[in-house]
Amino acid sequence: MPGRVEALLVEERERRVAESRRTRIEADPLRYFGQVCEPDLQAAVGIAGGERLPWTQNDIVIRGHAIECRINAEDPKGFIPSPGPVKLFHAPGGPGIRLDTHLYSGYTVPPYYDSMIGKVIAYGEDRDTAIARMKNALSEMVVEGISTNIPLHRELMIDAKFVEGGTSIHYLENKLAARQAAVAEES
Repeated sequence: MPGRVEALLVEERERRVAESRRTRIEADPLRYFGQVCEPDLQAAVGIAGGERLPWTQNDIVIRGHAIECRINAEDPKGFIPSPGPVKLFHAPGGPGIRLDTHLYSGYTVPPYYDSMIGKVIAYGEDRDTAIARMKNALSEMVVEGISTNIPLHRELMIDAKFVEGGTSIHYLENKLAARQAAVAEES
């Protein structure tokens, strides 16, 4: 099962001042992993406790494709946080769409925390269907009063390299750098 160890280490004049570790079952990947593989949460807890896997790789059957877009209250170009009141919120829906959020019309996004305000998950029988559903969900989603990165996600869903698949973890970094270079050239 997916998992993560996070650590915070603060050093002052080459001397360790504070260290904190959090270990947990990573719930986020289970949200979309569960759409395509039916993970067993009880088995995940056992594995975390040192038990052996109750299945082999050959037992895992992949069904369909899932895509997650993390929606942040931030400018889609400079990624500057955008706290403030949400004047209007409309959630996307439809077959194969899941939205995890705490937003509602009238909610005020505080400036003190992570800017993530929701996750949209699209599931389909194949990648093309998942992308089409995500494009529809992003076009339906309305968040007025604050800036969000929804326009960036919409752009990514029609980007030829993304649609083709096989991109690396550097895909977005390279795409944004190329965009910035093009803007600099035009200036």
